[in-house]
Amino acid sequence: MSGRHASRGEIIRGLALSMVLSLALMCSACSRVIHRDDVIGTWEARDGDHVAQLVLHGDGTLDARGVPRAAVSDFPDVDREVELNWTDTVAFSGRWYFSEATSESFDTGDVYARDIVGADNVSLHAAPGGLALQYGYVGWGQTLEFRLSDEAPTPVPATLSRTDLLGTWRSDDAGTLTLSDDGTFTLTDAPPPLTTQLDLPESSALFGQWSVPQTVLPLDEDAYVVLSFDVAFPTADGSFVTALAKITPTGDGYRLGYRDDRFQWVREEG
Repeated sequence: MSGRHASRGEIIRGLALSMVLSLALMCSACSRVIHRDDVIGTWEARDGDHVAQLVLHGDGTLDARGVPRAAVSDFPDVDREVELNWTDTVAFSGRWYFSEATSESFDTGDVYARDIVGADNVSLHAAPGGLALQYGYVGWGQTLEFRLSDEAPTPVPATLSRTDLLGTWRSDDAGTLTLSDDGTFTLTDAPPPLTTQLDLPESSALFGQWSVPQTVLPLDEDAYVVLSFDVAFPTADGSFVTALAKITPTGDGYRLGYRDDRFQWVREEG
């Protein structure tokens, strides 16, 4: 049986191309930055026939089952290794939010859980390889590794970032609110009904610091802007005011609302 044999040069070129492609894929994987959308889905950790499942839904809720109890208990004060008992597991639920790396030179992030029912402590670290559930004594650095399963994740809801909120928001009933990139805000022409609700003195211009609770905000009931008024505007009893302005989607964008949307600001375009 006859056939054409590859020359030595062709073999070398083929091997070189294969190595280049492999290195490119490795570099692409190791430099990939993790974002919120990357962690949405169903995650599993296995030990023999035992399976722990963690589901991070796009709406900011989470559910878990089959997780060893010791992996979600309060961090112990004793300097010792914690053993996981896969016959003693718990199910729990709650809410989660994602904190992205503060620099492009890092490809990791953290998943923070809150309002948890059924577990004491849920601390997750996200990296290109998966999710690591941290447990046990801090010095030991113990983790339970979760990998993304083939189950389809829940749909990702509409989201916005801090940058999307920058600019001027106007209202006929609540004055003009301007959110600046440096984290400061001004509220001008606030009417007496609003200043009374805030327990603030009447002023042509109120100001302070603003923030959002997480890097990417799902537009659900927990999406809001925190307005911390400056110490120059104390209340009658000398305390300082922090207000939560809820972010609500509308047909053509979104609005900020205070006191169950009694006072609403709409984004000024242009």
